[in-house]
Amino acid sequence: MADVQRFLAKHKAVQKEFEFETHRTVAELKQHLAQLFCLQSCKIIGLRVPPKKDDTETKLGELRLKKGKVQRIQAVGPSLEEAKLIKRSDAEYEERQKVEALLEEEARKEREKQEAEERVAEMKRREEAKKREEERRKNEAERHERWTLRREEQQRRRIAEEKASEAVDGASVRLTLQCLESGRANDTDRLVLPPSALERIVDAKVPFPVVFKLSRGVDRGGGGNVRSGGGGADDDSKMDIETPSDQKLECVHASVREFTAPSMMAHVPKHILERLGAADGEILNFESILLPKAKSVSFQPNTGEWFLIDEEERKAVLEFNLRAHQFLERGGSVKVEYLGKEYVMKVKELEPDDVDAVSITDTDLSTQVVAAECPYEESSVHLETGKETTIKLLDGDYTFCSFDIEDASLVYEIQAQGSSEILRTGVDMYLSPSSDSRTPTHQRFTKASQCEGQPVIQLSDSDLAFRKGKFYIGLRARENKGEQKLMVKISQKSKLSSSSSKGYILGGGRSLAGVKRATPASSSLQEQKDDMTTNLRNESRCPNCRRMVPKARLQMHQIQCERRNAFCSACSLVLPRQHFERHKALAHSKVVCPDCGEECESQQSLVERHLVRECKLRPLRCHFCAMRVIWKDRDAHQGECGMRSCLCLKCGEQFKRREMKYHLTTVHKMNPADVSFRDYI
Repeated sequence: MADVQRFLAKHKAVQKEFEFETHRTVAELKQHLAQLFCLQSCKIIGLRVPPKKDDTETKLGELRLKKGKVQRIQAVGPSLEEAKLIKRSDAEYEERQKVEALLEEEARKEREKQEAEERVAEMKRREEAKKREEERRKNEAERHERWTLRREEQQRRRIAEEKASEAVDGASVRLTLQCLESGRANDTDRLVLPPSALERIVDAKVPFPVVFKLSRGVDRGGGGNVRSGGGGADDDSKMDIETPSDQKLECVHASVREFTAPSMMAHVPKHILERLGAADGEILNFESILLPKAKSVSFQPNTGEWFLIDEEERKAVLEFNLRAHQFLERGGSVKVEYLGKEYVMKVKELEPDDVDAVSITDTDLSTQVVAAECPYEESSVHLETGKETTIKLLDGDYTFCSFDIEDASLVYEIQAQGSSEILRTGVDMYLSPSSDSRTPTHQRFTKASQCEGQPVIQLSDSDLAFRKGKFYIGLRARENKGEQKLMVKISQKSKLSSSSSKGYILGGGRSLAGVKRATPASSSLQEQKDDMTTNLRNESRCPNCRRMVPKARLQMHQIQCERRNAFCSACSLVLPRQHFERHKALAHSKVVCPDCGEECESQQSLVERHLVRECKLRPLRCHFCAMRVIWKDRDAHQGECGMRSCLCLKCGEQFKRREMKYHLTTVHKMNPADVSFRDYI
């Protein structure tokens, strides 16, 4: 019956009931019913099929009916009007299908056309990119050629200027002035002369920068005038231009900083007066000279600690400090200040060899550094990997060791073993790479072991400080009991066999053997919820260790717990009572910064936050050179360093250092993160 209802609803058909005789076949019956009821198609419902084993059945088409019987059936089918509508809708559907097929074909052709156009456009883009690349390479070759020609032209001009200066008749400016000690500490080798000296220099056509030779005693050349005190303009006008005297006097060279000194006076740096053996207020002879351009200079540092600085840094530091000098003297020295240390670089050799002083302005200078006067002696004990080394712990002082990491794919474990008495009193171990500190202590370290028992530190690639190179270890006994022996061993382990990275601060918020982290004291709401849950199990919370304990055992547990454990409310840690005082001393006692003297809340805040992000005396890398500069001086250094001219190593063009990154990223398409001071000179 459900099938009949669906058929009626679908075709909007009519339903008729009638009787028929059994002599009709099914085809004849359907044709007769369609003509009778004006039905286009007919579905006969209600025919009953008798069992197959009935002898009285007779086949009429597809039906088996009883002979001589009249049976009531139902004929269902759509009317002619509905059939026409159905036929019309079928025709419209077929038409729509044809239109959609045509549209699909047109869309396919359009897609194929667009794909062909895109392929052609892609080929054109590739050809244009190839042409641009060829043009870029051609331009780079032309720029490199222009740069080479410009350098050659500059070299030829420099040689011509040197020859022209050598062709001068040797006239120079000679002055006799009263010297006053300069009050500026950073004057190095620069003088302050009176304004009239500038007029004489310009009249004599002496090339700049001007270098003077200073000597003691009264000049007997006939043209100099000795004046003491503050002579007037009449005295100042008596300075003449003369040929240099052949009289040999002990002399020192100096350049000019400015021409603002009082008349007939000169401000001279203290170290120049000391080299001459002159007193403040003494009369000195000043003679302008023309120095040859330096080609090569050899320096000798006063200490071997200079070679502990990285090679790139040494080169940048020496170049930066030489900017304050206009000349160099054979046997003279250059003071180099770097990261709070002062090095004295003695001038050993000069090229040209036949002169005692050379000019280092506007010249390509080659520098070499020879072995130091006092070689650096490593005071730390060197540790061999895989071997035990016995060291002595000094009374109340640090003992330093060093070891090398050659394979960064392994895990290195540093263990210290000693007598039970040493381990009972405790030994602290501090570690840092050579680039951070060569003397790691409790105020400056990268990783530490400050726990009770045997100190152990592990280094792996998960640590920021882990890299190839030299590492230093600082060891100190907590109690002063004279010299004590300790065995230190460094072993290598594979990553699969090694445990988690060791090395921590006692109570500093990191993992510690035997220390359990408790619920924070401030989370009273969470404790109330836990108490409500555990009350069903008849348990109570221990006020000391914050653990849930059965009520029957609470009193006994509390007595034992207060004797063994202690709870730190500041960091919510439960520690053994014998470690509690040391935990407070390390984690909750103020520590002074070794650089700036500022107080920090704890050792952990000093090492992890202050020395890394807050200390005003922390060293930071300059954006434009290899030097590390103190944070408070970094802006001034970068302002000066960024204005220096440099040459691009890719195209030979000249830019300021602060503009080089934009040039390399826009013209040469370099990744901004990959641009460094190594890409230009």
